[in-house]
Amino acid sequence: MSSRGCGRCRPESCRIARGSALISALLALALSSFIIAGAVSAFSRAARNVSMDAAALEQWQQADWALREMARDLARHGRFGCALLGWRKADFSAAAWHLRLAGTAVSFNKLAIDGEGKLQRFEGVPQALPGASLLLSSCLASHGLGLGQWSRQGETVALHPALPVAYQQPGALHLPSLQLWMPLERRYRLHADGRLERVSVEAGDDKQEAQVMLSPVRAMRLKVLVQEGCAQAGAWRFWEAWNGAGEILAAQLELDWQPEGERARTLSRTIPLASGLACPS
Repeated sequence: MSSRGCGRCRPESCRIARGSALISALLALALSSFIIAGAVSAFSRAARNVSMDAAALEQWQQADWALREMARDLARHGRFGCALLGWRKADFSAAAWHLRLAGTAVSFNKLAIDGEGKLQRFEGVPQALPGASLLLSSCLASHGLGLGQWSRQGETVALHPALPVAYQQPGALHLPSLQLWMPLERRYRLHADGRLERVSVEAGDDKQEAQVMLSPVRAMRLKVLVQEGCAQAGAWRFWEAWNGAGEILAAQLELDWQPEGERARTLSRTIPLASGLACPS
């Protein structure tokens, strides 16, 4: 009897051994496939989680950036050098904010003052003035210059009419702190679909391209910390409830925002503001 390939086993034993080996190999292959499939599935889940985490992080970074930009613009609203222009009720509504910011400072090297103590013109103005409006600011008084209130010839900007600089005159400008500005407007608008947009309008720029700051935003609110006289403590009020009396010491910006796949959140930022209220210590 030939035993080649089977050693000393009988043919029946050899067939059984070969069958067992084949079954073991198939079981090992199935087990390996199961392990590989589990590993691939786990890797896919991890990749999806990483992708979701990255998307969520990007959303929060965008929200933080939008909040910081709005807070910075609020802190600059109405501030031109040392001049503080009062906040107006019309500047803010539930869906639109209109902020007046100091844009580009206009340089000059000489002032012409007449015998009545009035500023007639700026001389040595090298830069272009493409817009129709300018703003004169100082620590004592400020004046907006619209169409027809100023003109330019060469490097000279003339005022129409001349403005007082003598202390005894009402509305007199303070010469040491005098600055000339090309103002900048920042307009925030909340659309019905939740897009919060910002438009920057610089002097002479008619493009006014809108920039989406954040979406979806359900509401934006403004609170102000108001002090009415030195004898009273400041109180927080919604902008709509403020009657215009007193000094605004601080503002609080709130955005109701709903990131994708998450519940709605209220983002807030408090901004200290410069005040013209001087109380004895």
